[in-house]
Amino acid sequence: MEEQSGQSVLRDDVIDVLKGFAIFCVVLGHIHPVKPVLNFIYSFHMALFMFLSGITFWFSFERKRAQGLMDRKKVCLYIIKRCASLILPFAVWCEIKGIVLENQLDFLKNVRCNFGYYWFLPTLFGIIVFATVPNLFRKPENAKNDFLFDMVVLFISALLCAVCFKYTQIKVFRQILIYLPFFYFGLFVKKYAFIGRIFSSHVAIGVSILAYLFVFQFYSIDDMSRLSLAARFVTGLLFTVIIYNFVKTYHDEMHFGIRNCISNFGKHSLQIYLIQEFFRSSVPSASLKQRFLHSRTLFPISRSALKFT
Repeated sequence: MEEQSGQSVLRDDVIDVLKGFAIFCVVLGHIHPVKPVLNFIYSFHMALFMFLSGITFWFSFERKRAQGLMDRKKVCLYIIKRCASLILPFAVWCEIKGIVLENQLDFLKNVRCNFGYYWFLPTLFGIIVFATVPNLFRKPENAKNDFLFDMVVLFISALLCAVCFKYTQIKVFRQILIYLPFFYFGLFVKKYAFIGRIFSSHVAIGVSILAYLFVFQFYSIDDMSRLSLAARFVTGLLFTVIIYNFVKTYHDEMHFGIRNCISNFGKHSLQIYLIQEFFRSSVPSASLKQRFLHSRTLFPISRSALKFT
């Protein structure tokens, strides 16, 4: 759902088609169809979005940095632009939803209570910050060590998020920790040729299909056990390999009208996401316990606040 950079970068229609497919799955998942369909959709849909965000990050930032077009000033400007395109809509729509649907004028409370609806935006912004800031210290002459540098950044970013969530219980750190690998997966597929070749190989696709069918049986949307959550993480990676290569292979063979329609949905996926979350059924404002249990708040709610629910 991340917007393309405003620079003159050619759009990859494969990415737009995949975004269109993903946002369709998001909307379908939110209208509560039968459980098997929900299990299928939730096994990959947000992982796919983060993967695609990693690819668009390569187009809008990493490729220019590698060409020497991103000095420190432009890196800072890039972060500011991403803040304007992600955090500003997050704050605005949290307020609109709080004021219109919950008659709540408290800015911080609206942001806290509606975080669960618009969590993708601050999560993606946090991941972009973690991926961008280290480039202020990257030396161009050490380009041969880029992969090692990126792996160290990924590890340190994950560690920082784990520590921050443990001691602050702010949910956005947990979300960043969960989806950071998918973002870097998309970035690495575009940035490093050897990973791209492995990713697109027939062996990888075949193994991914078989592994997905096997691991999927251990995942259920109602099961919050470690095994189910681990299965969701793995199925997210596997289905991303499957669907990306499928669309990339058969993109030109798709019916033009259908492909163009899906692509247009993908180009406006951020707007569709914001609007459909606004009309999505709200958790009753009095049910703080339900909000807490379903992780729909940005900050933890104290046990004393749950006593009257």
